[in-house]
Amino acid sequence: MFGKRLAVILGCALMPAVASAGVGVGTSAPLSTDFGALAALFDGDGVAPSGFVLPSLDLRFDEFVLQIHALETVTALANDEVVYLGANGWIPVTNGTLGGQWEAFAGVGGSLDLAIDSGDAFIQVGPVAPLGVRFGTTPRVALYVQPGLYVASVYGDLDVVADARLLGSVWF
Repeated sequence: MFGKRLAVILGCALMPAVASAGVGVGTSAPLSTDFGALAALFDGDGVAPSGFVLPSLDLRFDEFVLQIHALETVTALANDEVVYLGANGWIPVTNGTLGGQWEAFAGVGGSLDLAIDSGDAFIQVGPVAPLGVRFGTTPRVALYVQPGLYVASVYGDLDVVADARLLGSVWF
């Protein structure tokens, strides 16, 4: 357990170095929350998170956005039996000016969530397609819907999952 906490602390300590290397740092948060999934993160029963329940740590490389579900990872580390990693990555494929610094955009990318709970595994992978508006350059704020279609293997059972999240973002 100490090794996991040390890794998280080390990762947080490296964030300023990443930001100074020309990578934009920000966060995205779901504006519509599944309260059952949120409660499951904190009840200690070993239920794996399904991604994007808490705000993400966003790294922006020019127009490519990598949304790391870091808070879900930290929360899962509090439960010794669950290891969770998850992220979304996407790029805008089109955008258009709405006037001033306002811009509409549509993107395409993918999502991956992996949780290992006492030897059992949960994996969810699939495409995402964010669509919304953004404002500014630095900081840049956005409001968008991010629909996704995933193939999920929940402890051996294969399923297809579709959802859409309303997200608010800010990048620096």
